[in-house]
Amino acid sequence: QTPPKSQTPPKPQTPPKSQTQLSKTKIDLKPMLGELETAAKSLSEEEMMRLHGTIEELEDKLAALEDRVDEPTEVINPLVPLMVQLLKMKVGVSQEAVMEVMIPIIDQVIQRRTQQDRGAMSAAIADLIPEAIAKEMQNSPQEVAKALGPEMASAICEQIKVDKDAISEALGPEMGRAIKQQIEVEKDAMVDALYPVIGSTVSKYMVEVVSAINEKVEKTLSPEGVIRKIRAKLQGVSEAELILQESMPVTVQAIFLIHKASGLVISEIQPALEQRLESNMLAGMLTAIRSFVNDCIAQSGEVAELNEIEYGDSRIILEVAGYCYLAVAVKGDPPQPFIKHLRRTLGQIVQKHGREMEEFEGDSETVPTAIPALLEKLIPPPPSEKKSSPTALLSLLGAVVLLVILPWGYFQVRGYLNQRMETRIEDALVDLEASSYTELEPIVRGKKVTLTGRVPSMEIKNNATTMVQGINPKLEVNNQIAVVQVPPDPAWVATSIELVTSLLNRERDIDITAAYSPGKVILRGGVAKLEDYSTIINAFQKLPGIDTVDRSQLLPEVLQKRLYFEEASSRLTSQEISSTLAPIQRFLNEHPELRLKIIGHADPTGQSENNQVLSSERAIAVRRELERRGISAERLEAISVPEAPPDVAAEQPLKWSRCVRFELAFSDE
Repeated sequence: QTPPKSQTPPKPQTPPKSQTQLSKTKIDLKPMLGELETAAKSLSEEEMMRLHGTIEELEDKLAALEDRVDEPTEVINPLVPLMVQLLKMKVGVSQEAVMEVMIPIIDQVIQRRTQQDRGAMSAAIADLIPEAIAKEMQNSPQEVAKALGPEMASAICEQIKVDKDAISEALGPEMGRAIKQQIEVEKDAMVDALYPVIGSTVSKYMVEVVSAINEKVEKTLSPEGVIRKIRAKLQGVSEAELILQESMPVTVQAIFLIHKASGLVISEIQPALEQRLESNMLAGMLTAIRSFVNDCIAQSGEVAELNEIEYGDSRIILEVAGYCYLAVAVKGDPPQPFIKHLRRTLGQIVQKHGREMEEFEGDSETVPTAIPALLEKLIPPPPSEKKSSPTALLSLLGAVVLLVILPWGYFQVRGYLNQRMETRIEDALVDLEASSYTELEPIVRGKKVTLTGRVPSMEIKNNATTMVQGINPKLEVNNQIAVVQVPPDPAWVATSIELVTSLLNRERDIDITAAYSPGKVILRGGVAKLEDYSTIINAFQKLPGIDTVDRSQLLPEVLQKRLYFEEASSRLTSQEISSTLAPIQRFLNEHPELRLKIIGHADPTGQSENNQVLSSERAIAVRRELERRGISAERLEAISVPEAPPDVAAEQPLKWSRCVRFELAFSDE
């Protein structure tokens, strides 16, 4: 039945502010219980009993709930796993939403922590920065380069402003080596990079070369040129050397080789003249002038050098190369051949002694002795005081017409024929150059041909001689081609040995193995016929990188058997004599050219001295038995080895170590 509507429950009392929401729930339920009791008056007795039971159950639950409110942990703890699971489900379902909420919080935490303790924040992330940069460079090198490129340039510019000398000191020592390395790696790129810089220099040198060539061409058929050719042939020197000697009416006052950076005098040559120049003062002055010209007179970005300083009828010629420069004080107008000789000498010094020039610090003891000798050659010999009279010159010219013109023409024709023969030989040797280290160059002088070059084998060298004689059998060949042995790749040699071994084992009567060590092959196994030995040995000796073939353990089947002994015994049994030694006796009788090594062994037990004696007795016992059977003692060699054979491991039975084995000793060993 429904309780009367006229009865209203009393107003719930307001709980104290300190109570929880569960306490509010408890207070709200009591009016409801009162209302239920009022409505229950119209119920039957049985229904009343059930209602009272329900009310008592609710009161018990409320009491239990009140107890839990007093201890909030009992309510919270069961809810924690549920809250965690709900949070995980929320993150999984809407991860982006969670990140949008969390990212601003993380940013604020990092910013506030940085303001509170900057040092602690730096220490926390310092270990991660190098690894992060390295990982990013590995994953995205182009992006890293784009990011750092502008900053690198700005950093270098700023460092130059702050300390220009520091940049020079850091990069200077490596620039020369880097340029040399780049020239070796990519010469064309270096040419393209340096062409704008060296273009003017090359142009100047080309003008000088063309002028000198024109001068020589104009004077080739003149009386002076003809006489010079005759003198060159008679003296056995080149015509260029005579031109150099004749064209130097200048006086060399002094020659100085000066360190370019410091201005120190590396070496000097001053002929015995009345007035000697002060070398250190002159070197300091020239270095200062060069620096002044490069810093103040040369245009910005232009690389230029001071070529000479002229004063009156004298001048100082300057040639710069590498870490040094030559200063030559001369009186008069130096001819072009002298300038070329000067440059060639400086080039030889830089090429052969560049490191010494770079590291020179003023100690004359560190200067190579070859440098003063090269500088001495720049001093021309004194001019001859004897002058030929016009009558003598006319007589000489007449003699030239009668005695020289025809021989000169003969030499010209002969040179032309030699050149043609050299061309034919070069064309013939082209096929060999594919397997040569350098070009094979022929030099023809009449009927004599000299061959030069470097090849990997004597066979190629001999083929070159054969080709030349095939062109003209009357030619006398002087073969000076050098045979250079380049060590082959060990991996390639090992692969070749495996291939040869596999091919030989295809034969029915050959079963061998080959072990490789640098320069040596150790053969093991057996062959049925002794004739196969030469085939096997030759096959391995022809391989590049093989100097020695150890065939001592390559045995016929009859010699692969071993004789075994009891412990501490050297007695041979009749069974082993008949089954093992008898076949060996017959084999040696069939091959009287062979010698046999009889090697006795002992097991590792016992003292070394006793094992030495025991292994010797075993080898001697076998030798005596073979001698008794008619084999000459000169063909038998007993050897004692007081340890196990090389192919018997320590974990194998000891009986295998107490044996006598055999090896062949060939007559060519």
